[in-house]
Amino acid sequence: MKDRRRGGDVDRGPGLRRIEFGLGLALLALLLAVRLSVLGHAGALWRDEVTSVNLASTPSLLAMLGLLHFDSFPALWLLVLHSWIALGFGQTDLSLRVLGFLIGLGVVGMILWTARQFRGGVPLISMVLFAMSPTVVLFGGEVRGYGLGVVCLLFVLGAMWNLTEDPAPWSIVAAVVAAVLAVQSAFGSSIFLFGFCLAGGIVALRNRRGASIGILLGVGAVAAASILPYLRTMARYGEWNMIVQSPIEISWFFRKFTEAVAGSPMVAVWIVLFVFSTGVCLRRAFRDDPSVSRRERDLALFLPVATAAGLIGFVAYLKTLSVPTQSWYYMPAMAILAVYFEAAVDMAVRRSVPGRVLRMVLVVAVGLLTVPEAWRGAHMRMTNLDRVAAEIASRCAPDDLVVLTPWYAGVTFERYYRGKAPWVSVPDFEERRFQPYPDFKRKMTEREPIRPVLERIGRTLESGHKIWLVNGLPFLPEGQRPEALPPAPHAPVGWSLGAYEWAWVRQAAYFVQTHATRLESIPVPVEGPVNPFENLTLEVIGGWRRAEGSQP
Repeated sequence: MKDRRRGGDVDRGPGLRRIEFGLGLALLALLLAVRLSVLGHAGALWRDEVTSVNLASTPSLLAMLGLLHFDSFPALWLLVLHSWIALGFGQTDLSLRVLGFLIGLGVVGMILWTARQFRGGVPLISMVLFAMSPTVVLFGGEVRGYGLGVVCLLFVLGAMWNLTEDPAPWSIVAAVVAAVLAVQSAFGSSIFLFGFCLAGGIVALRNRRGASIGILLGVGAVAAASILPYLRTMARYGEWNMIVQSPIEISWFFRKFTEAVAGSPMVAVWIVLFVFSTGVCLRRAFRDDPSVSRRERDLALFLPVATAAGLIGFVAYLKTLSVPTQSWYYMPAMAILAVYFEAAVDMAVRRSVPGRVLRMVLVVAVGLLTVPEAWRGAHMRMTNLDRVAAEIASRCAPDDLVVLTPWYAGVTFERYYRGKAPWVSVPDFEERRFQPYPDFKRKMTEREPIRPVLERIGRTLESGHKIWLVNGLPFLPEGQRPEALPPAPHAPVGWSLGAYEWAWVRQAAYFVQTHATRLESIPVPVEGPVNPFENLTLEVIGGWRRAEGSQP
């Protein structure tokens, strides 16, 4: 077999390249099919998506920017969504989901682009490991800013590497644009950008390019300056975020990362690839090997430093927030790790036919684990609350009352409910476009914040009308009474949102079970699985008695 040498690399057979290319096309076809399935099955928007849409639908841009503290993202995501809606594409749930679909495709496209910046081959590993991850499939393409954050993060990673290697004017401009977009798309991207700047600075220092260090610092400074306007938003967060904070152990982050990558077998794959990739990079970065080009040695130093600094900073950032995270929070870390693995494995196997074959075997094996899970996730509805709302609307009378828990699902219910009966949540709020955490905090300082809700329930039942109970209530065992917490922060639980929420729904449950006489479950038909974060039940309650008795 005749070898062809290109820049020090050995391409051992165009046939192998064709197989790799064919496998890449197959993965792209699978990803497209999965994304189209998400578009066809996700259905109605769930509460986080509704919050974004309500914010982006604010007519005035200034007013919208003034409401940023109700969301988790900087301005870029809402500006993109606002523009999409302004163009007339926000009239239906499906048209809104098309934007999420396009961003999901953008994630795949940016993986391909990043691999090209590192001069790798077809990005088989990152496509099957990250883009096909069930978490990325489901939440990377929802009507939220997570997918856009990943697109911009991968963009700035490739741009900072190009700037590190060649501080030409075009690469400086590209790095500045990418850095600003990254920090404007997700607050956590600032942490990763610091890691990229640090990695570029270390490479420049080793190559004795002092001017490059100054340029990298300048890019970071411009990005940092662009987020100064959010200081007021951060202050608004600080007014109420203590109610959602709780001590978070490092083990929590590992458990959630395991969930994000689809379980223990897959996290083992990620760990093995991390160890292998780090070993490959350190060996190439510091070993005097004439077959390794200077550019490859630089890349082998840049990637592990950028990844390690970014991950350490990201965990520290989450630890500082002290908020229980969900699986989709880890998509940025997963994206950076995946492209790190891609580049490192490519360094290790590009000159070896057995190595390249082994890489394809690994990709197929991982695909057998991820593709079925991704396909099942792609058939999941994001909420059933639209169906619950429709069921109530078709049955309720104007003098009935709808009682909804949890309170934060109210934004979804408000979007889809068209019934004649009024509705309340436990606790209840006037603000129903967003999840009003500042109002929740104020209710925590009141003595009987849900008394108005209990009185409305009592009046409805006593007058012979029905209570439509969305998501049920935690009825107490016979003879047990609910605890009444004093106004925060004087209770032993301090500012714990969860403790007050639980106390209030138990009070509502006790009131219902000691005054109502009938409870009936109402089936809500839904095709296929439903997002467990918003899969609610429906019950109807009637009858009235003044004396306390057994539960209905």
